[in-house]
Amino acid sequence: MVSYGQYQSPQQAYTRWLSERGGDTLSSYIQQLLTARGRRQAALAPLFGFGISQDIGGQGRDFAPFYSQPPPTWQDLQRRLRETQQALAGGTQQTPYQAALAAAYESPENQLEALQASLTAQVPATLRSGFSRQLARRFSRQQATRPEQRFFDYASQAGLF
Repeated sequence: MVSYGQYQSPQQAYTRWLSERGGDTLSSYIQQLLTARGRRQAALAPLFGFGISQDIGGQGRDFAPFYSQPPPTWQDLQRRLRETQQALAGGTQQTPYQAALAAAYESPENQLEALQASLTAQVPATLRSGFSRQLARRFSRQQATRPEQRFFDYASQAGLF
């Protein structure tokens, strides 16, 4: 068995997970589709505690178990997005787990990526790129007009989750 380091990025863990399931034998088109799915899921893994130490309540530093599970439901994603939004607003009254979660999504770009991955997972593949571009335009507009507001706060007020 191959020994992997203590920590891999979500994309590296997905590539490892895919290769362990015979990903090398799939056609290049299927590999591209699965790689795109991996990129989307990589943005979601920290929402579910992957990449956060088990010592403080996370799922551990290895992201591979996240990919073994069925994709999260929209209700699970909404709940996790709200929890992350609350962790970002928590300030000094946070648990260590909430502080690690907030650190993972502190930047507006990470918030956009997580929200895009969450929302595009709910729409048909043919609409994903247009939906993602529309969300990116909303993000740009929000950052230009109210950069002091967290993107998660804006998205929640806009009814996106």
